[in-house]
Formats: sequence, structure tokens, C-alpha cells
Amino acid sequence: MNAHSAWKKIVVPGRSTCLVENAAGVELLCIAGAAWITQYGDDRDLVLHAGQRAVLSLPTAIVMSSRSGAELLSRPHDHAARRGRGWLRRLLGVFDPRWSGAAARGLNHRIAHAGV
Repeated sequence: MNAHSAWKKIVVPGRSTCLVENAAGVELLCIAGAAWITQYGDDRDLVLHAGQRAVLSLPTAIVMSSRSGAELLSRPHDHAARRGRGWLRRLLGVFDPRWSGAAARGLNHRIAHAGV
């Protein structure tokens, strides 16, 4: 199995939150329950129910919460396409405020981290 395409399981207990940092290009698949997903810098929230999937495009932290618990799978999506960015775009990305971990640092110790 390719390590870049291996699915990792994320469990969000009921009435709790979970933080995933550096979520650019992560594909999420909800396998049980429902999860509310908020990504820093994105003005829309996602609600994934069992069987639904989403690909996150911003290089920022996401916060997931669930009312009654949820199980999700995550993996890098289209890893080869992300490597193909030009050097100028990569350089300009360093100055993008969404790359900062300020949101993650602000939430540190308040919510559990998921190993993605």
C-alpha cells in the first residue's frame, strides 16, 4: 500500500471537537455519524454524513465537531498535483496569512489534536 494514499482514521467523540492542522489537500470521508467541519479562512462550513466526502483546499487548520460522534477517514488527495506548483507560487505561499499556525496556536490545549 502506498503510504501517501493510506487512509487514517479520525474519531470525533460526541459533544467534542478535534483539531487537524495543515489540512491542505486532505480528503475526508465520513464513515459513521455526522461531522461539522470548519476551516480557517473559508467562509463556509461543511457537514459530512456517513458516506459523504470532501477535499479541503486551504493550507490551514480545521476544527471538526460532532453532536453524537463521528468516524472519518483522511488521506492526502492528489498528492502529485500539489507537487507540481511552480517555484514562484510556492514562494508567494509563504507570505499567505492562512499558512500561519495562529488559528491552531489559539486553539491549542482547548481541543484535541487528530493525527493526520
